[in-house]
Amino acid sequence: MYLHELPADILYCIADELDYSWTVSSLALVNSRLHEVLNPYLYRYTKQYSHTGALSFATWHGPNSAVTNLLVLQSNDLDKFTWQKLMSSAAIRGDLDIVKLFLDVGKGLHASCGWPSTLPRYLDSGLWHAMAQHHEPVIELLIQHGTAPVLRDDANFVLYRGVWTHVPVAKLLIQLAHYPLLIDHEPDPTALCRSIRDGHGLGYCSDPETVRCLLEYGAGSALPGEALRGALDIAIMHRRLNVARTLLECDDITQALHEWIAAIDMFDMAVVTGSERLVCEILQSGASVEGWSDNESVCEPPLMRAVKNRQENMVRLLLRHGAKLRSQALIEAIRLRSVPMTRMLLDAGADPNCKDKLYMRGLALLVAVGHEELFRLLIERGAAMPSGDDLTSMLKGILSKSGLPELQMMLDRGVSLANQSFSLLQFAMRGTLEMLDFLYNNGFLKETTYPDARYMRHVWALMANPLFILHPHLLGWLLDKGLVDMPCCGADPYSILVGLFQSNADDQQKEKTVDELVRHGIDINLTTQQNSRPVVWNKVILHSKVALKAFLDRGAKMLPEHADGHKSLLSRSRSAEHLEMMLNAVLRDSSRAQARRLLLDMKEYAGEKKWPTVRCLERFQYQNGLY
Repeated sequence: MYLHELPADILYCIADELDYSWTVSSLALVNSRLHEVLNPYLYRYTKQYSHTGALSFATWHGPNSAVTNLLVLQSNDLDKFTWQKLMSSAAIRGDLDIVKLFLDVGKGLHASCGWPSTLPRYLDSGLWHAMAQHHEPVIELLIQHGTAPVLRDDANFVLYRGVWTHVPVAKLLIQLAHYPLLIDHEPDPTALCRSIRDGHGLGYCSDPETVRCLLEYGAGSALPGEALRGALDIAIMHRRLNVARTLLECDDITQALHEWIAAIDMFDMAVVTGSERLVCEILQSGASVEGWSDNESVCEPPLMRAVKNRQENMVRLLLRHGAKLRSQALIEAIRLRSVPMTRMLLDAGADPNCKDKLYMRGLALLVAVGHEELFRLLIERGAAMPSGDDLTSMLKGILSKSGLPELQMMLDRGVSLANQSFSLLQFAMRGTLEMLDFLYNNGFLKETTYPDARYMRHVWALMANPLFILHPHLLGWLLDKGLVDMPCCGADPYSILVGLFQSNADDQQKEKTVDELVRHGIDINLTTQQNSRPVVWNKVILHSKVALKAFLDRGAKMLPEHADGHKSLLSRSRSAEHLEMMLNAVLRDSSRAQARRLLLDMKEYAGEKKWPTVRCLERFQYQNGLY
């Protein structure tokens, strides 16, 4: 049996017999598992640390068996403060078994050493740490043993503030507040509520139901308006609008806010959170929606806020109460791809030909490109076809997004694709083959539609487009339709082959593209103008097992005289299988004498470097008789 195969207990016995830390270190370096097992003992044997330090290290990093063994050795030497520190470390780590070990030790120490208070009093710190790390099983275990989150200082409020972002932990603490009899020391059922009052904890909670439960337990009673505003601002800032609405609609909170903040801020919060009840109450009291809209302290009109938050019911409510229609609201509804809100705004009289003047983002019809239903809706409601630069921008967007239905609607209304100032093909290549087929079959891709036909007929000009590299399947389509030429030699096809295997396309698509290139006359063994090495010897191709296989399967030759020394194959191979693929290709395409000479050079070099690939080379040499 090898040393690294020994059970952990035997390794512990070996480590206990060693006198110096460097000896244990040498033993541990034999194997990474040995290092993991023996590391707590290394810590223990280092003279600058105490035995307690070793136990602390094991608590943080060691396996359970190491903690158990060290506790057996040192449990009687632990004092109250050391045990509490180790208990907190175990709670932070979150390993339930290790926490149980320290609980058992703590019970024994508490009984034998006569600690002045009950045991749960010494578990509070561990509970705080477990809550901060969201370790639910540890929290439940400590609660079962009688501990509670007693708020002794302001630091606890900060810890509580982070707890509410994790809903399961928050619900555990709600149960604790609901059943205070679980606490056998200083029962404090209002601890949760006090932490929320002082730390704006309600605003940090991400779950409306949890907030509702907290409010039922009294968290919302007697809160000052400033704290409530802070909690609401936090919830709104983090886009927890459902939580903010739950807070805002609580009767106690609503009353406190009315007394502390201005009515305009109250209305703004009601709109932002989608509280239809409060908006109705404020508007029924005689206020006007446009009165709030024209107020300088409101950064955005209420209708615009409701649209941005996708609150369809709030949009309907504001329109019913006379909200002024603005072009930005319709543009934003279209941008969000909300058909119901767009329809509501158009029904209320919004102009389908409006333009977003605030952000200069173009016509409403241009924003709708890419969404057939919205585009059709605007046209049905009277949107006119654009002209000039607006038409150019719209056509480019439709072609690149493959908006074939939108394009057909424009053609039906008299828009012409002839004599455009841009290349239809260049933008259509960013979309799908369906759009390309439509343009080709209807005669829109003739050379006369390009500003420079020679540029578009040069294949490298197309390949240089990064979008094309991401969609190599377009190459076969372009070649089949005769829209590009494929030179049989030169630097451009070489760069195309190399660039193809640097793209983000999947491996199957890359191989299909190589097939298309070969089918249309590209030489798989072509070379560069700078040297006579074929493309298969390029480092990009050699590095990739997929690329190398694609080239070899299609007739690429790997001759030893093209290799950049015996180091090139060794440095490019990623695995033994990869290296064997290269060697088999060399043996296939060259004489046995050449293959043997290259193999011996590689074997000698790998042996000098003590690389494990030397075994792969020896196996290949034996299997093929290259002695």
